[in-house]
Amino acid sequence: MARQLLFARLKGALTSTSAPSPVSAGDDEVLVGDIRPDGHMRLYAFYTPALGGGEYTVSASQQVTAYRVSEAQSVPPIVNHRLIPSSGHPSTLVSEPTPQGFNVIAPQFSLNPKLINSYYPTAQDEGRVLPHIVFNDPHVPWLRDAGLTAWATKPIANLSGDGADWSGRTKVPWMALMVFDPADLVVDSTAAGLLGLSALECWMKATGKPPVNYSYDMTVAEFLGLKSRVAVDAFDPISDVQQATKVIFPKKQQVKDVFGQDPNSLTPLNALQMLSHVRHVNNKGLPDYDPTLTTYFSVLISSMSGDIKIQQPTTHIVHLVSIENLDSTFDPTRSNGISGPSERMALVSLFSWVYSCVPDSVDFATTMNALAASSQPLRPPDPVLDGMVSALPKDATPAQLSAANALFQRLKHGYTISRWRNAVGEVSMAFNRSPLVPKHLPSVVQPTTSGSAVTLPQPPTEDWPTYSMSGKNYQIFDRNVGMLDATYASAWSLGKLTAISDSTFIAALTRFRSRATTMAVSQTLLAVNGISNKRTVLAHAATSLSAATGLAAGGFKGDVARTRVPSSTTRPQTTIDSDVRSSLPKAIGAAVRIRGLSTAGAVHTGLDAEKPVDSDWETVSNWVHDALYLGHVPAFHLFPDPSFLREHLDPSTLPKDITKLHPEALRFFSVDGTWLDCFIDGALSSANHTDPQRDEVRLAIKKVINEALRTGGPSGTPIPVPVSGFVIRSAAIKATPDLRVTVTRWSFSNSQWTEDVQHDPLLRLTHLDDFTIFCLLDCGLDEVAKITLAQPPHHQRFAFSVNPDFDRDTGAYKSFTPEFKVRALYTNPGLAPEAAGEAGSWPELSPPYQLLPNDEQGFYNDATRCIAADAIVRKVVGKLSAWNQAADASKRPYTDSVPDSAVMGFELGDPAYQLEIEGVIPGSDTAFSHPPRQLWTGNDTTTSSLPAPNNTSTNQGLLKLIAAGQRPALPARVSLNRSAVVRHVLAAGAPTRKPNVAPPADMKDCQFELLVHPDYRQPPPRPKPPYKFDARALYSPQTQLPAAPISLYDLIFAVRRRPRHTEGKWQLKKITIEVPVQDGSDTKSASDIIWRDPLLAATDYAGRGLRMTGNHRFIPTLQSTLSSDDGKECLCITLVPRSGQAEGTMLLKDDGASAEGSVRLTDARLAPIVDTRRKVLIAQPNNAPAVSTSAGLCFVKMTEVYNSGQQNQQSWAVVLKTSMRDKDARGNEM
Repeated sequence: MARQLLFARLKGALTSTSAPSPVSAGDDEVLVGDIRPDGHMRLYAFYTPALGGGEYTVSASQQVTAYRVSEAQSVPPIVNHRLIPSSGHPSTLVSEPTPQGFNVIAPQFSLNPKLINSYYPTAQDEGRVLPHIVFNDPHVPWLRDAGLTAWATKPIANLSGDGADWSGRTKVPWMALMVFDPADLVVDSTAAGLLGLSALECWMKATGKPPVNYSYDMTVAEFLGLKSRVAVDAFDPISDVQQATKVIFPKKQQVKDVFGQDPNSLTPLNALQMLSHVRHVNNKGLPDYDPTLTTYFSVLISSMSGDIKIQQPTTHIVHLVSIENLDSTFDPTRSNGISGPSERMALVSLFSWVYSCVPDSVDFATTMNALAASSQPLRPPDPVLDGMVSALPKDATPAQLSAANALFQRLKHGYTISRWRNAVGEVSMAFNRSPLVPKHLPSVVQPTTSGSAVTLPQPPTEDWPTYSMSGKNYQIFDRNVGMLDATYASAWSLGKLTAISDSTFIAALTRFRSRATTMAVSQTLLAVNGISNKRTVLAHAATSLSAATGLAAGGFKGDVARTRVPSSTTRPQTTIDSDVRSSLPKAIGAAVRIRGLSTAGAVHTGLDAEKPVDSDWETVSNWVHDALYLGHVPAFHLFPDPSFLREHLDPSTLPKDITKLHPEALRFFSVDGTWLDCFIDGALSSANHTDPQRDEVRLAIKKVINEALRTGGPSGTPIPVPVSGFVIRSAAIKATPDLRVTVTRWSFSNSQWTEDVQHDPLLRLTHLDDFTIFCLLDCGLDEVAKITLAQPPHHQRFAFSVNPDFDRDTGAYKSFTPEFKVRALYTNPGLAPEAAGEAGSWPELSPPYQLLPNDEQGFYNDATRCIAADAIVRKVVGKLSAWNQAADASKRPYTDSVPDSAVMGFELGDPAYQLEIEGVIPGSDTAFSHPPRQLWTGNDTTTSSLPAPNNTSTNQGLLKLIAAGQRPALPARVSLNRSAVVRHVLAAGAPTRKPNVAPPADMKDCQFELLVHPDYRQPPPRPKPPYKFDARALYSPQTQLPAAPISLYDLIFAVRRRPRHTEGKWQLKKITIEVPVQDGSDTKSASDIIWRDPLLAATDYAGRGLRMTGNHRFIPTLQSTLSSDDGKECLCITLVPRSGQAEGTMLLKDDGASAEGSVRLTDARLAPIVDTRRKVLIAQPNNAPAVSTSAGLCFVKMTEVYNSGQQNQQSWAVVLKTSMRDKDARGNEM
């Protein structure tokens, strides 16, 4: 869950004010107690489960005793009875408990990888390092018994020197880590035959080569059939012999060297109890953990190190092997144990990995320092960007410099150039960017300005659309480089695609939309029709019933009138009526808010225990809130280019195999809120099945989410939302997956800046993969005081310090010198130095209490590469005891004389390192502001409420045209500004016709024809022949346009290829359509025979713009200009073909690409009829006589502009404006 840290923080705030919960009865006594402060840990020698793996039996009996002395009586125990049948005799009922068997499942031949937290070394390290593995389950090393003989169960010693009992202080694990050279595990054919392997190739891969780790897959039955193996079945038979396992075949002598072979003396097998322990760790700062809790990890350390005798890198294979019943394996009487015929024996491998042993390894501290040195904002490496500018030639032209600077600015701000496919499928390129930006972007409602000559990437301002129906109006065109910025459009598309692919979310959103819309429509219809709701009716039911009863009691007589009083309205209002449509948005907002509440009356956020009113709202709300935490954004959209997360290296030093190059990067970023707004808008646009033009439910959901963001936190505070963050990608994370990350921010108090250690800015801390940790903060990067990257307590490296000696001349290994240093331990918490613990290491004992060279004899065997854990821990505890005796008896720091694995784990551990990145103290003298995060909902600040009941009736026949102020406020695309009219330059000598002169006939080579009709009606038939003015022309009824409709409609300008056109000759550059507009000079005199009426009214066009109806191979634009024919004002529609040719032309062919280019002008407002005396003949259906009708003649000019050398073609479309109105399917005027 993306908001895991937020939930944990709120839970911690609630639990801190309540009393601590009691310890569970099932908890072990040794693990009771709170942990120390952040970054500290507690070590325990072992943590066994209540029941280990194996078979058990249980029996039950009951004893009933009377509670009163007077009623006391002898009651026999009630036990289970067992019936013994007997042949020929009565059956015998035996009164005895019947045991019930059960099996505790524990891993034996394989290990679930989820149990493994980490292992080390992962790639390479020094030879002195002791490999170790960390388990998420603290019981894993002790889930099974290592053996049943005293060899594997007895303590290191019965009693210590001071008489303390050593028994029960440690326990031998059932697994161990062994480190091999690859040659140690190679099995030849002779050894395979002696082991009982019929054909070793059957356990190999298809390549015929052994696996990299030399572990062979087989079943348990095959393993049990081997002649020399570990005796896992020495005491309990194996029931499931068909399960899979992995087996290795080391030499028996190597097994003896590591685990010993003398059961009668102290052996390395028994000493393994000193190499496993449990660490109790505070979770704060650990990725993907609850910071309010603590976690137990079990650690298993190998008694074998890497090779210290070789100065060149060598490969080692580490196997986690099962040593269950290894003590019985060394029994010489077992034929298939250590005394088998082969020099090798089979061991079960539970887990394995490969690493390289190198003389000088890159450790954690070196890697972190390199990360800090190369840190930068999230974008391509700075050396690459700097090289881009320096690579420009000295003689570059100003245009080249300007283009390079514009591209440099884009890349500097985190943009990439990606392939982009337009609506018709043509491939181009566009700028794209993730929501993670290197530079903080202001909120969408803050207008931004830039004084630079190059347009820098900035968020949109107040004219940004409230929402989008397709994402296209989120596209931005950069004129400096002539490329499209598809950042926000792609975010919208990604949000919709992500929502659709989430079946749970899309189903909940569909149901929620349906219920909210149904509720809003029902309430609105009741209100506008003056109908009381059912609650009001039921509230007055008793009164009405009492009144009726009173009439009957009063002796009411007479006939019952059944005549229905006629209504003052023609019909009840429905959703198609203007009153309903204007009231519906507020009702939808109120319905959504009601369904978004919790049972407590506040907006449901999921951060408290209150239940939601609508269960689907919980799903929708959680999805949106998780999106604000980047929970649904794929990683390849967060980091669109691999160079963002890779350090810059000299190409000459790159390895041949680039896949072996570990990514090393520390990158900082800010979160672009506008990108997330578009992403969420796209997601919430799904399941809109009511209105394709407006989506009031989506807007209402955003407003309720905004209310939750403002007041959904504790005590009505805003909910914190990510503002910035950083990402760490390094090979060190593979070795240290639980890298501890802590952040503090600056606080301004008492006129000075101080580090606020009480507030935790981390909102999300998670792994994106094995190499990457992703962090989100609730404050800006300039507010960060310190970032600390530290090794967690359970990821310390373990090593035995030795100094190998090599011959100076030959380089051959000679000997080694142990350099083991004893560090101070404390059993008295009051004497433990806190500062030492915070620094990551404990002080070493003074020289008199350090080990002498004679003391270290036998600590390490360079032949077997094994440490003597029992000897080391004895000497260490002896030195600690001597140091303790030297202190004052009342203030002795260490008083435990019994060695255990916790002491060993502490003394073998290397220091824990941490990297601190300190922020710059802010230069301002005012505190940082933290306004609540709000989704973009436009400039609409109205509140939503259900409409009040309307008890007054209105005449449905008096519907008015919707005024501009009553229409939904949508961004204007074109404004007919008189001062901004583009003057059309006429050709020299071109005639300028007056409105009382008919236009000329169509040119003979026109390739297209134009027809104009409303969007709700089919286009009129083609004129036959093409246009040539004739006062006696007969017009189709579909040519008429209602000049004064009740509601605005869209005009369709249908551009089609003519039936008889020329193919493969014409190179089309553009098509222009000049629509005449009323300008105030339209006055027809009585002497004028003809008058060309304007089509559109003189008011500024405030519709929803222009768009193609089907063929997206044309790009439509709208412009105010002057007509090229009569010089009067017009609205010019230009259709430019999408073309990949240098001339920008389209070759007209019969391939369907240019068959039609119809365009829609939305919300057109027609001008009044000027020539009211003009009569035209309208054809009638069924061969009825034509009807003469008053109509204004509108002439719309279309010009086809072709490539140079080809003559432009002009044609006309005649449109009739009439005073009549069309009717809908119900017969109502439109």
